[in-house]
Amino acid sequence: MELLGICQNCNNFFQDPSDMTGTLSLGICVLNKDFEPHLDDIFGEGDFSTCWELYIKYRFTGQRNACEDYDEFQVVEDNEEDRVYSDYEAERLLEQIRNTNVDEVIKYFYSDNFEHVKRAFYTIEKYVFHGNEDAQNGLIEFYRDLGPAEELDDVHLRVKILNTLSFASIETNLLDLYIKELLRTPSNNRTRQLYTLILDKLAEYPVEELEELILNLLEKKKFAPKMEKRLLDLLEEDHWTSPWD
Repeated sequence: MELLGICQNCNNFFQDPSDMTGTLSLGICVLNKDFEPHLDDIFGEGDFSTCWELYIKYRFTGQRNACEDYDEFQVVEDNEEDRVYSDYEAERLLEQIRNTNVDEVIKYFYSDNFEHVKRAFYTIEKYVFHGNEDAQNGLIEFYRDLGPAEELDDVHLRVKILNTLSFASIETNLLDLYIKELLRTPSNNRTRQLYTLILDKLAEYPVEELEELILNLLEKKKFAPKMEKRLLDLLEEDHWTSPWD
C-alpha cells in the first residue's frame, strides 16, 4: 500500500506522546544531528523528556511534504482469514490485560527507591493504555498524593504520568490533578517542562470549567507576574494559541 509522501508517513519522523493528537501532528526528524546525543533516551523512554527544549525548538507539522531522505512506513497487508484469527487473539489478550490484578505493582509506587517507582510506572502505563481501570485509578491516586516536584527526574516522571493519563483508553477528567500540581510545585527552570505541559492541557478546557479553579488558585498561591498572566489568559474566550507562537 503506497502512502502519501509526507513526513508523518516517514520512519524518521518521531513525536512526543503529548503531540500525538490533533490535526497538526507535530514531531521532529531524528536525522537532525542535534538529537544524536539523545537518541538512546528518546527510543528508550518513548518521549522527549530528556531534551524537551530541543524538541520544542525543532518540531514541525508531519503534514508537510517529505524531503529526499523520506523512508516510507512499510504497511503489511494480510488476508481476511489471518486477520479474523489475529483479531480474536488480540481481543482475548486485551481482555486479560484489562482484568489483571496490578496491586503488587502499585505497591512499588510508594518505595523509597526512585528506580523502583519508575519501573512500576513503566509497567503500569501499559495496563492503563489498554483499559485496566485499577491500574489507572492506582496511578491517579499515586500522583494526587505526591508532594512538590523538586528533582529533575521527578519532573520528567510526572510529565510521563500526565501524558499517560491523558491518552488512557478510559477517559477521565484530570483538571483537579493539573490544578493541584500548579498549587504544590514551584514554577522555575527545573519545573518548566511540567508547567508547560499543564498549561497546554488546561488550554483544552472551556473557560467555564476553568474560571473558578484558576481564580481560586491565584488566591491561594502567589505566582510571578508572567506566570500569573499566562494563567489569566486561559480565561479568555480565545485562549488557544498556535504551537508556533
